[in-house]
Amino acid sequence: FQKMPEDLFEQLKNVQITFSNFGHATGPNLWANFDEVKDAYSLSDEKIYQLHSELIYFKKSKQVKDFFATARKIYDNIKVKAVVFAGGVPDELPFAIAGALHKIYPHQDHFRPAWWKNTEKLKPLHLLYSDYYAMSMAGNTAIAEVIDMYNILSGAAYHKLNIEYPYKWKTKKSFLPERSRI
Repeated sequence: FQKMPEDLFEQLKNVQITFSNFGHATGPNLWANFDEVKDAYSLSDEKIYQLHSELIYFKKSKQVKDFFATARKIYDNIKVKAVVFAGGVPDELPFAIAGALHKIYPHQDHFRPAWWKNTEKLKPLHLLYSDYYAMSMAGNTAIAEVIDMYNILSGAAYHKLNIEYPYKWKTKKSFLPERSRI
């Protein structure tokens, strides 16, 4: 059995917005201190999710537009000490705060449609198809087995599309100097 991206879109057809996530935080957050976030944004019982932006699904609507506008304002003027990643605050933190403020949450806790080596166990490529819709390279570093998997998938996709030169994986730090320390 192979999961196909169109199956994911079918699964999400009644969802307004969702993110890859590790559930809601109850302690230290990946990008900032959970308690500082709650205090700075006057949050009490709202959920703050551990989001990952490798997959963001949304439909155009006023509610979603307002959500993104709030996330942008938070990103531009973050009120807490946050991890700085490649010269800026990771987008997941403003998205998580905006979600709590608007009470917009992922449609499912621990929704992991994309495989990423940093959070999931390494599996043979043919087994990934049964559990995931996509593969995330995360961009900055990868082990040889994962690079090989990406290059095989990329080559197969390019071949299927009759494109002559497949894009081989490169670390982001090879072309973004600000990623050299991460």
